[in-house]
Amino acid sequence: IRYQKGWTVSGFEIRDFTYGAAIPQDTTSDTESTLILRDCEIHHCTSRNTNGIAAGAIQFGSGGDPDTNIVERCTIYEMGKKLISQTGTDSGITVRNCLMFSWGGTGGNNEAIKTSNTGSLVEFNTISDYQGGNTYLVSMGSTAKGTVKYNIFNRLTSSQIVQAATVDRNLFFNIGRASASYISAGTETGNIIDDDPLFEGTASATTSTSTQRSGDYSLRGSYSPAWQGASGSTVTEDIRNDGRSRGSYAAGARSTAPSLGAYQIYEKFTNPGIEPEEVDIYAHAPGSSGVGFTILTIKNIIHAWQTKLNDKETIAPATAPFSKSVKGVPNL
Repeated sequence: IRYQKGWTVSGFEIRDFTYGAAIPQDTTSDTESTLILRDCEIHHCTSRNTNGIAAGAIQFGSGGDPDTNIVERCTIYEMGKKLISQTGTDSGITVRNCLMFSWGGTGGNNEAIKTSNTGSLVEFNTISDYQGGNTYLVSMGSTAKGTVKYNIFNRLTSSQIVQAATVDRNLFFNIGRASASYISAGTETGNIIDDDPLFEGTASATTSTSTQRSGDYSLRGSYSPAWQGASGSTVTEDIRNDGRSRGSYAAGARSTAPSLGAYQIYEKFTNPGIEPEEVDIYAHAPGSSGVGFTILTIKNIIHAWQTKLNDKETIAPATAPFSKSVKGVPNL
């Protein structure tokens, strides 16, 4: 895609291009072209085992600002060299709610994101499984520029992972460096170091096995240290364009804060695999003669109702009010 001023591209699969996925009309002196790239799947442009594009598969020129240069809710994988970059006199970009994994290849110029602007923002991304070696994987150009927050970095090998003015509340796990080398920042607050994010694609919810993923980078509910980690965020959706403000669909419960990474965690409303407990209730003293009967305890009645409403999978259909579901006005 060669884009010009004010372009929005949404909902495409972009693959198997030998040069790039999206570049401005004039890559050397473009001061007007801007792009909002949303809900796209981008891969094999080129594959990570070939040279790739040193300037970046998704490129931004000198036009626009972080509100008009956006990559959002995209899945990017199996790419050679750099993924997202800004060339020329940087005007800032925003990268939000993206999943990036399995990229790099041999040699340098393998950053996931490279820009150089005080207003650039990288937030709520999951960045994992990097092949190769580079100075930084997310670089804002110096420790005086840009903000990197609420991301998950997993299974990465580089001399340093993030360079930015502000690096706040990110999770780093299975990094092939000493923890002191993860961050180069002007300020950093609340980062989680060496704690397994517990992706659903891993083999266990209780052991450090995020190296053994099966391709699912969503998270294991409140087991994950990423649960409610994005304190202070006002972002309202995740990579699936689902709300970040609720802990459960059926319950409508609000979390104290969204989850880190591209995927919001939804806590299960109930566990339908648990059978209600039967409790005998007697109309006479235990041990004496008489007829008894069996009911569900109040706790299990509530459980049974919650099971009916279990989160996304079995939300009960909407029902009309009683007065509208019978003919005429009821006499009570």
